[in-house]
Amino acid sequence: MRMTRREMMSGVLAVAVGSGVRAAETPIVLAETTKAGDVFQVELQLVLAGRLKVDRDDKPELIPIEAKAKHRYRERLDIAAKPAAARYYAEAVSESTVAGERAVKKLAEDRRGIFVYRNEEGLIPVAPAGPLAREELELVAEHFDTIALASLLPGQAVSVGGSWTIPNDVVQSISHFDGLIKAGLVGRLVSATEKRARIAIEGTAEGVEQGAKVKVTIAARGEFDRDKSFFDRLEWSQTDEREAGPVSPAMDAKVSIVLTRSREDSLGKDLETLLAKRPAGPKPPELWTQLRHVDPNGYEFVYGRDWHVVVRNDKHLVLRLLDRGEYVAQATFATWKPSAGADEKTALAEFVEATRKSPGWAPEKVLENGPMPVGEGRSVYRLCARGKQDGVDVVQAFHLLDGGGRHLAIATVCNVGMAEKLGTRDAALVAAVEMTPKK
Repeated sequence: MRMTRREMMSGVLAVAVGSGVRAAETPIVLAETTKAGDVFQVELQLVLAGRLKVDRDDKPELIPIEAKAKHRYRERLDIAAKPAAARYYAEAVSESTVAGERAVKKLAEDRRGIFVYRNEEGLIPVAPAGPLAREELELVAEHFDTIALASLLPGQAVSVGGSWTIPNDVVQSISHFDGLIKAGLVGRLVSATEKRARIAIEGTAEGVEQGAKVKVTIAARGEFDRDKSFFDRLEWSQTDEREAGPVSPAMDAKVSIVLTRSREDSLGKDLETLLAKRPAGPKPPELWTQLRHVDPNGYEFVYGRDWHVVVRNDKHLVLRLLDRGEYVAQATFATWKPSAGADEKTALAEFVEATRKSPGWAPEKVLENGPMPVGEGRSVYRLCARGKQDGVDVVQAFHLLDGGGRHLAIATVCNVGMAEKLGTRDAALVAAVEMTPKK
């Protein structure tokens, strides 16, 4: 008996449905059913290879850089609320090698519990244990944004082969841009079975991060669990082209990220303990948003996140202040020793004389000259003047901190046009410094 064409096609479709294969025209809903209070176990692994571009002796130089990082944390989402998420990091570590020098960053044990707030400027991770160090902030703020993961999906039915545009605010969050210039990131449903859907995300984006222009090219593949309605795996490949900025050199790099995610039925002890410390209100306590620096040269301070460390060695610490990505001022810290046997008055006179001889500095008008109010156990002398630094009109302030006979010199400088924007932020930075035992 001969089988008709219609009977043959019916048989093929029956086999296809029975094996879990969906016809291309069958729409599939790609939307997470995530709700407030849902808990996920997340694991992230990152590998980076690239090169820094710096100028040395007016000649361009390429410096190889390699890095890898691993994050493993339990995350409770509360996306529409403040904070947007609570996380407990069982592991958060990165290892980098720049020009042959290896550096390792880890979270302190008491900083593993993190609340993540979100505002129009991006994510604000904070620790109820107190201010994070800059390295700790980088560990918890700069990995892939899993809060935005569900927003990579269209939130509606899509047929195999169908595509959608990733919203600009999601591109900005995923790319860690402070500001988005343009974006062209597109998602596509590649294939699907009864249980799973495979997704591709490709395109480019340009933005500004910490005052530097960045272009990224993305090619990612993800898997969506249709039974549980959530993204559970993502393999993300990204090429970065970064121009030099006020707090970072130019860089080209290739980044690979593997993300796995599973739903959890309970908070777990560590998240329960963390949530008991959740503050009331839409904003975290101000102290939680600060950073801490402990220097081996015997001083420490708490400071705002808009100050960025650009140089740190056994002689100097240099910070730069950014305001919405715009470079405002620089602060340089260095231990200072008066001549042997000098009393307090002589030490101060020697410091003032040293400021006059500062290389490239030509003072024109003194704006402030005298003691600055600080806490007990230390004193600060401040000499602020307008003048020229290497021919550029600037306002420069020299501070001598005396902490029980040990001295620290702190110089802050900004272009004249930025003096109003700087305001008293340099004085606040200096006032926060306390002397500690040398390590």
